[in-house]
Amino acid sequence: MSPLLVLALSGCPDLAEQGNTGPTAAPARTTYTVAAADTLPQVAPGVVLLATLAADDTIEVSGSIVATLWEDIDGAEDDRYAFRYRLLDAAGMPLYTRSTSGPVIVREFLAYYGDSSGYDILGVFPELGSFAVQVPLLEGATTVEFQFRQDDGTYSTVGEYDLGRVEEDDVGLSDTVSDTALLHEGGDPAQVLDIVILPDGYQTSELDAFHRDAASVSRALLAQSPYSAWAGQVNVHRVDVASAESGASYDCVGTCEWRDTAFVSVFPLEIVNRLFHTAYRTEAVFQRDQFAVARAASHVPWDIALVLVNTSHFGGFAVHYATATTGAGSWAVPVHELSHVIGQLGDEYQSDECIRSDALGLPANISASGTAPPWMHWVEDDTPLPTTSSGSHQDEVGTFAGAYNCRELFRPAASCAMNQGGGEFCPVCAEAISRRIFRFADPATDGAAEADAEGATRFALTGVIEGATVRWTLDGADVGTGATLLLPPADVPEGKHLLVGTASVETALVREDGGDLSASWSWRLE
Repeated sequence: MSPLLVLALSGCPDLAEQGNTGPTAAPARTTYTVAAADTLPQVAPGVVLLATLAADDTIEVSGSIVATLWEDIDGAEDDRYAFRYRLLDAAGMPLYTRSTSGPVIVREFLAYYGDSSGYDILGVFPELGSFAVQVPLLEGATTVEFQFRQDDGTYSTVGEYDLGRVEEDDVGLSDTVSDTALLHEGGDPAQVLDIVILPDGYQTSELDAFHRDAASVSRALLAQSPYSAWAGQVNVHRVDVASAESGASYDCVGTCEWRDTAFVSVFPLEIVNRLFHTAYRTEAVFQRDQFAVARAASHVPWDIALVLVNTSHFGGFAVHYATATTGAGSWAVPVHELSHVIGQLGDEYQSDECIRSDALGLPANISASGTAPPWMHWVEDDTPLPTTSSGSHQDEVGTFAGAYNCRELFRPAASCAMNQGGGEFCPVCAEAISRRIFRFADPATDGAAEADAEGATRFALTGVIEGATVRWTLDGADVGTGATLLLPPADVPEGKHLLVGTASVETALVREDGGDLSASWSWRLE
């Protein structure tokens, strides 16, 4: 859209030719101005910042990755999760806020195991606090401010980064990537969720096996609801990186030792168990070199990354990236782990340690209340709360005891893909995933205004996806539906007005969308 489109519409009488023969009627108003009212774009180019969480809870950026990346811009404010970044202008005023949970989960995870073992894990292995964060390069933004949520719900600043340093801090793309491929194309990378699958512990001779594994994960993901419903809003990329050795560090397949792999995927609790003679479950696996993952992933447009680890040790984990091993025995495990990152969902089982805090909060599919969960809009009137896993209501949405590895918490369904890593997603999790997909995708791509030959103004939303509807309002009152709206001057009253075109998706998968499944374009008329 042009910032200001002045429409000089036809039909104005030529008063000079009428002569001065006496009073005449005032000419009909035949012009008005149209100006874009949106303060933020729908999509903006992005940059990857390489950040590190220190033991004192501060965050420092040590580099950037300048690549072809896109960030979907949904509203100016977002404080749903425990970690957020804010883009500030030169006067220190916030332009845009986006939140996630990853860095706070890492902090809580490492603090818990550090306290229980007496071992300062983050102090000895500071690289475990490293993570990549993608931020949009919005016009007028000069600073990125990082914040943690406190127990009382307020946010405190834990670090800043000067966006003027992006170019000089660029560490470049990984030089170990040998090839890339698009496994599934849903649409323009600027308009959809881009998932990238990367290998760790696959030697050069094993990359053909990785190709098969990555394709299998892509098919498994997009065959399962709710992802199958949104295949047109998802791209899946593959990035090839060979490792010097097969396996993962401390997978204890044959030997328990460090292995030379591309991203140094490691089973950290295997190390803790051997150092302190503990007996923690050891399925947790993640990358010691988080930055290497981001540098490799940035060879393609990406929003979410999955690392497939070539080891027979069963494992999966998801914080900044999703990780799953080939020893998981089912492609349902990487789908489960991806859903942690995409949907910001919590585990619904009780197999690991109960780690929670007021600052971290709870995921959308976990409730501290057995009688008033946040998913009440999915609970039928006759469903008892709390709900038992046997009897006539076991297949309904309710509140089932035991979740997030805590006996006192509740999950929405007796069975769900977020429970044991298999089966279907329950309605609550499917809704959360669907909403989050549209934090990366939009139901339309752009808005435009153009004067037509008859002197009216034609407003249009382009790239409206199948199944979406478009509603037009003038000062909040409905004035039309459909992808285009023809608005002659006679339909615009005197004064200043706001025209809004909104594309929305209505689906049985979502009962409360929180505005996530819609996108709007606005114009000021005068």
